[in-house]
Amino acid sequence: MAERLFTAPRVERLAHTVHVESLGRHHELVIAGSQFGHPMTNKDLISILTTEEKEYGQAMIDKSGIRERVLVSGRTRPEVLAEAVTASRLVLQKAMEVKGWDNLDALYLSSLDLPTSAAHLVAQEAGLDLHHVQNYRLACAGSAAAFVDALCDYSGRSARIAVVAAEPLSAIIDLATQSTTKDGRFNIPVFFGDGYYVLLFDPSDFQLQAAQTHFVPGGGMQVMTDYDFNELKTSHNPALIRSYHTFADGAEDIVAINDSGVYILQVPPSSEFGLQSEMNGGQTAIFFMRHTPNVVGRLPTDVLQNIDQAWWHQPGSIVLQGMEKGVNRFLNGHAVSMPFLDLGAPNMSSATFLAVGQKLIQTGQLSPGQNVLLIAPGIGSTHVAAVVTFTFS
Repeated sequence: MAERLFTAPRVERLAHTVHVESLGRHHELVIAGSQFGHPMTNKDLISILTTEEKEYGQAMIDKSGIRERVLVSGRTRPEVLAEAVTASRLVLQKAMEVKGWDNLDALYLSSLDLPTSAAHLVAQEAGLDLHHVQNYRLACAGSAAAFVDALCDYSGRSARIAVVAAEPLSAIIDLATQSTTKDGRFNIPVFFGDGYYVLLFDPSDFQLQAAQTHFVPGGGMQVMTDYDFNELKTSHNPALIRSYHTFADGAEDIVAINDSGVYILQVPPSSEFGLQSEMNGGQTAIFFMRHTPNVVGRLPTDVLQNIDQAWWHQPGSIVLQGMEKGVNRFLNGHAVSMPFLDLGAPNMSSATFLAVGQKLIQTGQLSPGQNVLLIAPGIGSTHVAAVVTFTFS
């Protein structure tokens, strides 16, 4: 039993809420997760708006396709980190029980805004002795990017890999602040909430057919983070850029890749509204519906002709519809379906990609032997597209 550095009683009490799904005869793909909280419904969310904003707020909620989210208020930044580490440990341990593993060879931790210490702290709290620990700060695209990079890093080798998505998004939401504004900029509670998920796999059970991780400045959202991008940029090592990492004009300035992980610059919000996070919904929607499908189009045509199933990040229902339409332009009649799934959760940043995977396993849509198209955009911005074959039975 590892000596605990953190205490998070609220999270510990909710350990029973962790849900696990596995795929394959020997649990080759395991996904565990929880939101670790009590959901705020759309009705609850509307109640915190001013009278003038209720109509606009309701319209935004109706467009989102999201019914509820977990938002936890009143935490200090040290408390946020303590809860994030504890929640990540709990989902990781639950998944490892199902997988039958007592240790890992590598841990990749994805988060929108947690400090760079987070990955090592999760490993330490779980009592793991690891030599390969990586942080991914690529917003919603982080867990997908980590999955792809782990398949590349350990190609052809057997290894025990965990991708953890730790997303305490409540920490950048001030519930006492108006959630929407009439010019289309709104605080993030409409679409976002907390989520903690983990993906366990052995790379030898998968084959990475093709991948593109494309970086493009922009995305229409600003957020405060607990990692210092400028400091991380000083140790940027171009030799660590993978062959499938590509950069739009100006993107090399907003990406840092070093021995500790992969990071993107998040622009802090303006002081006009006094928020820790701010988003122009229309701008963000158009941005991702335009750029994300184009990254799929960068994959080899022959690979795209043999897709059995998609696995995606869902930002919101309208954006996902636009992404699906754009993606299918490149599939030459081999269209994939990307419906907005009822996860019982909102957009949980990079945890959403794993939650979608869990739902696809639960509903029988992911199966052994498939060629799976992975699609995930993240603000900043990062766009991940890859085709992975599930080679296990």
